[in-house]
Amino acid sequence: MATKYSALSYTAIKLYETCPYRYYQERVVKSVPYVQSEAAALGDRIHKELEAFVLNEGNYKLSEESAKYEKLMNGLLALPGKKFVETKMAMDWKVKKVEYFGKNVWIRGQFDFMALNGDHAKMVDYKTGSHRYPDVGQLELMSALAFLHFPELDKVDASLLFINHNAIAKASFERAKMPAYIDKWMRRSIPVVKSTETREWPATRNNLCKWCPIKDCRFHPEMQGS
Repeated sequence: MATKYSALSYTAIKLYETCPYRYYQERVVKSVPYVQSEAAALGDRIHKELEAFVLNEGNYKLSEESAKYEKLMNGLLALPGKKFVETKMAMDWKVKKVEYFGKNVWIRGQFDFMALNGDHAKMVDYKTGSHRYPDVGQLELMSALAFLHFPELDKVDASLLFINHNAIAKASFERAKMPAYIDKWMRRSIPVVKSTETREWPATRNNLCKWCPIKDCRFHPEMQGS
């Protein structure tokens, strides 16, 4: 039987790197039903409203919980260039553009907002959670995907915008450095492929163990106390 490889993403790779066993339970066998937290549900609602605000060029009445972001969004709308929102992108292992939910997807992702002005883009990913320990690796992957999907693009100035904390993490990326970006994400993806082939998903003790939903793991506090 041929081995089936799951499409990866920034979030999936980070999950595997934190704990392969949790990745296996959540992403492969799906032993734990996904239950969206109240905070995650709020984040989804806000993202949808901000998307609608951009699509309607500011002619959209934000709800009470999103109204405080109107000034911010007007600033983004004022950026020069064509605006894109919630744009889904994917590539295969040959670094070819493919359908987001298509076959042979290696890695996929989407950005919240981009203003494309000639060969230069401003890209933004809104974050409604904590601004501690920002990881601009997500921006690197989104930029690499954008270079593939927007052939005219040569440079991306990208930002993680923590909209509830008046905080921002910035990074810039260039098409000329695409080989380095691809090499990095392939190297980070290969361990997931190897686990898929060997069916070895070792549990790893980490700082998130006490919040992990995989309670049969030997590192979970409930198992430690039994």
